[in-house]
Amino acid sequence: MPTVARGTGKSNILSKLAKKLGIVMVGPPLAAGELNRSLVGESERILIALCSPCNHVPSCYQNHPDVIKIRVKANATNQLYMMDEAFLGRLSGKFFVGRPSSNARMTLLRKIPFWMVEPELLGRLSIVTKNFCGAAVTALNRDITTHCIEMKLTNPIGEIEALKLADTTAQNHQIFIGSETLSRLLLRNLLTSSRPRIYQLSKKYKYSGRMIVDLHNKYIRTEVLQSTINTEELSILEYALEPNETNVQTLLERLTACEKSRNAQLPQLIDLNLLASKSAHGEKQVYETLKDRYDECAAYTRSMIIYDLDALIGITKSECDSNTGCSMSYSIHNQGIYTYVLARFRDRIMVDIQMKKLIMSNDGQ
Repeated sequence: MPTVARGTGKSNILSKLAKKLGIVMVGPPLAAGELNRSLVGESERILIALCSPCNHVPSCYQNHPDVIKIRVKANATNQLYMMDEAFLGRLSGKFFVGRPSSNARMTLLRKIPFWMVEPELLGRLSIVTKNFCGAAVTALNRDITTHCIEMKLTNPIGEIEALKLADTTAQNHQIFIGSETLSRLLLRNLLTSSRPRIYQLSKKYKYSGRMIVDLHNKYIRTEVLQSTINTEELSILEYALEPNETNVQTLLERLTACEKSRNAQLPQLIDLNLLASKSAHGEKQVYETLKDRYDECAAYTRSMIIYDLDALIGITKSECDSNTGCSMSYSIHNQGIYTYVLARFRDRIMVDIQMKKLIMSNDGQ
């Protein structure tokens, strides 16, 4: 019995695969969130309810007297961390289906009537719909079309209006980066910045995939590989941040644009909002959440994971007066998280100040 997440392609693929293999469909497709139950015993009850109709399917007889009846549960999802472990443990095989690529999203967005959206805005919407599944992109097309018809518009909608519609669609499909939708963050940056910025990584470099942002010193460092005569050496591209880029939320526009230029389709933001949404208050729950997101990132190569260390880790400064003078001490909160992230990131080369750097101005982006 196929159990799949709702979308425009995954359900169709598994349905056609079941028919080709002669598998009888006994239930409708289910979304991954519908299989994520928190109370003890709920997952088992759902499994029984899903598999009980299989008893009414005729058995398959072969030449020998044995009766063969096989129950098949197939799973295709782009939200692997939303699947309950009770279901994942009963699947003989699992694979991660990534979200639509930028080109695939553009193909879906071009189905909007041409007079409703300007061509330049379609490129902007392809960034806004980052992390959207096919069903969400199709829903956005429908919302834009319905809005233009209801408002009796004769001219294409503007960028602010399109971002508001994308924000509503993202909220309906529970597509968040941190605590907010990407479209809401981009809308806020659009209203506060004096001029639009175009961020794109240069294609003449080979990138290692590691990046560090220093909000205090206002720069972003990207690690690249440069070919020499006999080997490749690591170098650093350093860019200055914009005046309004003061936190991770204001940086997401730059990071998602860079991600698009590298054909990465799954950005994930790890911050306190994520831990709070997963009720990860204890140390065990925190590490389980970090591991689940990292495993998903590792399972899908076209992904980017962003750690907000300023939010995850805190430093306390203490001053003490004594006869010998004033002494100061520092203590790190959630040091285990820092150790975990550092081990995954492996960025020792990035923080080596003796390493050769290529200083580039923002005009060279």
